Amino acid sequence: MIQESRQGGRPTRVLILGGTSNAARNVREFLSRQTGYEVIVHTRKPSIALRGEMVTQVQDYREKIPDDLDAVISFIGCVHGSAEMHQHVNVDLQTGIARAVKAAKARCLINISTLAVYGDVERIDSSTPERPVAAYGESKLEGDRQLLLEVDDALRVVVLRVPALYGDGMPGKISTLARLIGKVGIMPVLRVSGMRSTLHVENLARTLCELVDSDLDGIQFGSDPDLFSIDQLVEAIEKRKSRRVWTPLLPPAVLRLMYRAMPAITRRQARRDLASRSPVRARCGVGGSPGPADRAEAPDRMTG
Repeated sequence: MIQESRQGGRPTRVLILGGTSNAARNVREFLSRQTGYEVIVHTRKPSIALRGEMVTQVQDYREKIPDDLDAVISFIGCVHGSAEMHQHVNVDLQTGIARAVKAAKARCLINISTLAVYGDVERIDSSTPERPVAAYGESKLEGDRQLLLEVDDALRVVVLRVPALYGDGMPGKISTLARLIGKVGIMPVLRVSGMRSTLHVENLARTLCELVDSDLDGIQFGSDPDLFSIDQLVEAIEKRKSRRVWTPLLPPAVLRLMYRAMPAITRRQARRDLASRSPVRARCGVGGSPGPADRAEAPDRMTG
């Protein structure tokens, strides 16, 4: 039951689009534990409503947008597929959703985007040029730009660009790497350990709540306050497994060959949560720049 008011004596009404994606499910679970939110979820697949939710199965996310919404959060996106599919989902569908949201007089639209719009760069800040190197990043960039054109006095639009996500049930490079290291007990490393931005899904949820309740708009960044490194991953696994992980130093050429082979080795590994192996929960931040960048994996392969 909602116990407190955030919007002039009533709960904050939030619509989540693509509610069965891994990231969206984690955000929904977070919101179900909060007070002051009335959550409506639209999905294409059947989904059981959590506490305080109303779930509706729809065929088209541009339809049945409720009235009197404080915010709409879109987890819709297509990572894999043809250029035509990227264009349809990441650009045309997103633009149509924005117009439907505007027609329903919602006050805010938040779209989950990606650091892939910057291409292969080591560090990202507000001055980093947008130079995607693949169809996914190109389509997300075009979609971001189209969404920002929908801003007016009545609709606030936020494009939240995030790095690699990890957390409960999340697929991705970090979870796969954690499972592999935990299983074999070995992690070859370079002498200089790289640092990368990441974002735990619970911090994503906190960031989204902050955006909903704020007046921020335009392009924003979300990331954990601490940069991720292999050393931290190894430490978390050692604590969880109560065993030592061997981290031999290898020549860069040998290490590159091993990493190149890793996708074939790890594709079938279970994608468990790194955070469940560690008691640490980082605090979140909004805005600013995420710092050193890993080419982000999208929060959703395609909406559910």
